[in-house]
Amino acid sequence: MTDKAQPGSHPHGEIRFLAGVDVGSTTVKAVVAAADGGEILWRDYRRHDTRQAEMLHEFLQRMESETGISPGNCRIFITGSGGSALAAPIGACFVQEVNAAGC
Repeated sequence: MTDKAQPGSHPHGEIRFLAGVDVGSTTVKAVVAAADGGEILWRDYRRHDTRQAEMLHEFLQRMESETGISPGNCRIFITGSGGSALAAPIGACFVQEVNAAGC
């Protein structure tokens, strides 16, 4: 599979969703989009009050219950000051935010 997220096959199932998460120094921002056309299905932006991991966990639970994402049908990309430490535990691809801005 290439680095570009595309709908289609995935080792664990078909990719139906793409999610982007920014775990910053003061807030967590996230969006879930349909992989086949980019329609935004869910989004939120909240202050984490220094609880980056806990807020990310809350977001992921809500994203799962409200859109149906799961590890087998979604690719998650994460950025921000807390993103690198939290990417591996959630199976996300970390993207350094300065590099992401040029995409």
